[in-house]
Order: sequence, then C-alpha cells, then structure tokens
Amino acid sequence: MNVIGCKWIFRTKRKADGSIDRHKARLVAKGFNQVAGQDFFDTFSPVVKSTTVQLLLSLALTSGWVIRQLDVHNRFWNEALAETVYMRQLLGYADDQFPTHVYLFQKSLYGLKQAPRAWFNRGSYGVFAVYVDDILVMGSDPSLVSTLISKLSTTFKIRDLGAPGFFLGIETVRSDTGMLLSQKRYMVDILKRSGTSECKPLATSVPVSRLVAGLDAPFADPTKYRSLAGALQYLMLRKSSNADIHAFSDSDWAGCPTDRKSTSGFAVFLGSNLISWVCKKQRTVARSSTEAEYKALADVCAEVTWVVALLRELGDLQVNFISTKDQLADIFTKPLAAPRFVFLRDKLQVVAPT
Repeated sequence: MNVIGCKWIFRTKRKADGSIDRHKARLVAKGFNQVAGQDFFDTFSPVVKSTTVQLLLSLALTSGWVIRQLDVHNRFWNEALAETVYMRQLLGYADDQFPTHVYLFQKSLYGLKQAPRAWFNRGSYGVFAVYVDDILVMGSDPSLVSTLISKLSTTFKIRDLGAPGFFLGIETVRSDTGMLLSQKRYMVDILKRSGTSECKPLATSVPVSRLVAGLDAPFADPTKYRSLAGALQYLMLRKSSNADIHAFSDSDWAGCPTDRKSTSGFAVFLGSNLISWVCKKQRTVARSSTEAEYKALADVCAEVTWVVALLRELGDLQVNFISTKDQLADIFTKPLAAPRFVFLRDKLQVVAPT
C-alpha cells in the first residue's frame, strides 16, 4: 500500500482590523503523494462563488432577513472515507514499541484529495453559502435560522459567530441603509508587499494616454506583477426596493497595442446592488467594433443566465442600447479621465478608501 506522510501547518488568524485573533495549528496529510485510482477516485471541492455571496447578501438585506456566520471546527474529521488510506506516524509522536506501524484512516483529514467531497456529501442541510468551513446562513424567519444552526451543531462542532463580521477576507459592517463590504486590510497588505504603501494615490486606475507597443521592455519576471493585480474593491450593498436584474456590457476595439485584442467589461446589478463585474481581454482578435461588442454581450448574457438560474426564475434577456454617458461598464474597458472615472465609480456604489 502507498503510505503518505503528514505535517503541521501553523497560522495566525487575524481579525478585520489586523489584530491577532488566535494562533492555529493543524495536522494535514501530504495528499500530493496520493495515487489516483488507488488512494482516491472522485474528487471535487465545492465552494461558494463570490457573486453568489453578494447576491445572497443583497437578497437578505432587501428582504429583511437575519444573517448569521458560522465556522465548522475540524470539518474534515467528521467524514468517513470510502477508500483505504494509510499515513505515517507523526514526527516526534511515534510509538516507541511499534515505530514501523502506520495509521489507518477511519475519518477524513485535511490534505487528502477526497476530503472535500466527503464533507460535501455530509453537508446537505439547505441553502447555505459554504466556502470550505466558513458558512453564511440566512432566512426570513430568525427562529428557523436558529433551529438550523442548532441541528447542525448536534452533528458538528460549530462556532456561531453571530452577524457576519469578517467573511472570506471581507469585512462586513451593518448600517441603517445596508451593509458595507470592505477589503481595506487586504489592500493595505498588498501595498506593503509591493512596497507602494507610501506612494501618492492617482485619480484613475490606468493612465489615459495609450501605450505604444515596443517602447517598454517586458518584465523579466511578471509573476510578482500578476500576483499584485488582484481585485481590490469597496462595495456598498444597500437595501433595494426590487430584485430586478440589470446588466451593462461594453468593450473597446483593438485596445491592446501588442496583439490588438479587445477588452470586455460588464457589471450585473440585482436591484440597486452590484453583484458581479468583470474586466478581461478577449481571447481572439475582433475584426470590427461590432464583433467586439457582441463578444462582450455574450459574456454578460452567460453571467446573467447563471444568476437567473441561481434565483430559480425563468426570464428573458432584454438587450438595450446604452449611450456612452450612461454606460457603467465603460470603466472596465478603457482608461478614463478623473471626473468620468469618479462618476462611474460612484454609480457602481464603490466607496473611495479612507
């Protein structure tokens, strides 16, 4: 049999303000040594999509639902394994009388390839937003939510965190008008890592003037740049008077000076709340501005169709022409002057950092 190893993982868990919450040690199996077809078969790791989280929060705020955040302690330890898996003894904790003996798993463990699937097969309790062991549960009846949490805690060790405060690296702050989702701590960490925390801010995210291909040498190692180009956004969810879906789609044409590919951008709203947005280069070269626009439209249609399916509703897509001055997706596709950039940023309900 293939015998896999194990190791300890140490982490410092922090609160939304950056202060230390607790120190955490976790024993994980070296699942990368597992052999497919022998140690594991079917694997997958179902986690909630960020668009789903924002959509559910928007619905909950609009409907006046109660929202609670949970954390499952040692979630993978609850699940029985269908396969036979052996693991070496822990370094420093080996049995002196039987030093060559190994462990036979009765339950799952972090690091195993099949661990997320085993947990998913056990966690069918209703419509929860689940990201590994972080959970958001919400409902129109507070007593129902409490009952669900109580029943869940009889099977798993649950830590009830109450109203969400820090979920998936996003700080949530309730107000009379809605909820503020802030990634300030994450943004500050990125600035410190890149050595730009003391740099002066710019009014727009990209320069208005176009770059000319060939004038600047490419980065020798673009890995650092790509790792720093993550999504940093401030998003305000306010209570909305309706749950209508609106989407804005836009594109530039041959905007990249290197390969002449176009950039697509879209923004999807549920009522007045922005729940999904994308800015990405198109995979192929568009032969006309019309083709570039249709490619962007196809992307947003796919996203809206998915959102509609998520809401379990049947609806048709109504495509309308939007003038440039009212095109909210314009901010995702091209550099803009500061007044125009600030105007569209406010329309997206993105709050400037303070």
